[in-house]
Amino acid sequence: MAHYHDFQGASPQQSIRALGHQLEQLRLSKNISQSAVALEAGVSRRTITRMEAGETVSLVTFVRVLKVYD
Repeated sequence: MAHYHDFQGASPQQSIRALGHQLEQLRLSKNISQSAVALEAGVSRRTITRMEAGETVSLVTFVRVLKVYD
């Protein structure tokens, strides 16, 4: 899953979309459902969907989801 994204040359929105895509790929590689991630992170499934689609979420939510993936 080695995807390179040029965060220096990208707009913030492009970087957020790239991070969302990477989170989705990580979730899929671990064969975990969005619902399972949401439950463990203490957020809604819709939040996971939005995050993976590159929509903005709070930093607290982002960290909660990262902790699910270790």
